[in-house]
Amino acid sequence: MKFRKSGVHDPLALESKRNIQPIEHAKLSQFTRLNCLLGFVKKFYPEVLEEYTTNLQRRYDSLATTTYVQRSTFDIVSLISEFDSLKEFPDLALSNLNYLFQILQLPANVDLENDSFEITQRIQLQAVLYHKYQNLFSLANTIDRNEAIELYKAYHDEFMRMTTSTQKDRFDNLEELAEQWFQEDTISSPGLIRYVSEVKDGKLFLRKDTCLWNDAIEELEDKELKYVICCYGDYGAAKRDNKHFVMTMKHTIIEGHNYCDCVYHDTRVSTDLTHPSDDFFASIETESN
Repeated sequence: MKFRKSGVHDPLALESKRNIQPIEHAKLSQFTRLNCLLGFVKKFYPEVLEEYTTNLQRRYDSLATTTYVQRSTFDIVSLISEFDSLKEFPDLALSNLNYLFQILQLPANVDLENDSFEITQRIQLQAVLYHKYQNLFSLANTIDRNEAIELYKAYHDEFMRMTTSTQKDRFDNLEELAEQWFQEDTISSPGLIRYVSEVKDGKLFLRKDTCLWNDAIEELEDKELKYVICCYGDYGAAKRDNKHFVMTMKHTIIEGHNYCDCVYHDTRVSTDLTHPSDDFFASIETESN
């Protein structure tokens, strides 16, 4: 089987710069996600909702060593008025915001409503993934850990349904998906190295040798929770690419492996979802040369 390598090693990939507007980011990312998660806790575990929000707020407060905004000087109630579940917990939202501003290394005297400022890609990823990790971490310390993980997965699926376009399949076949990866690696994904196979018998094999998400949050300790927030979504993403696509994966960089091993199956061609051995993926670099 033939493989193509895409991407090049870039040790400075996480230091590339982009602009962020702090309040807009909080509403589109942190608040939207937390609002949906609170709705799930309220629906399936209403008896622990107060305990969970208390635990989560304490977690945020223990991590945010600087108070950037407080209720006496910031209208948090108006800011979260559109979020049906989060608006019941303005102090939690404020703690969430202070934690975000610490991650963003909020500049002094910034106009929160209007100014944007420059951050690195590392900080941009941390601004999303740290909150997701802490939200799940606190949930797993409020209810049974396995139940917390399953609830979080269900919440994630619903969140993606709510926020993702319901247009037709993005790709007609696996060949189109592979070509999109090569275009991304050339244009907008510095530091991402992939080995991509030819499509054979309705299967596309992929080995990812780098993970910028893992590099950005490597100091977070719980690998199982990191896997849930970083890797679980890949399964649903395959379905969103085409309703007939199924992704299988056994090893990830997040969990400590040297690479991520993925297979994309087109079930219109074959319903056999057998995943190759680790030896198969380990040999890819040699085969591709």
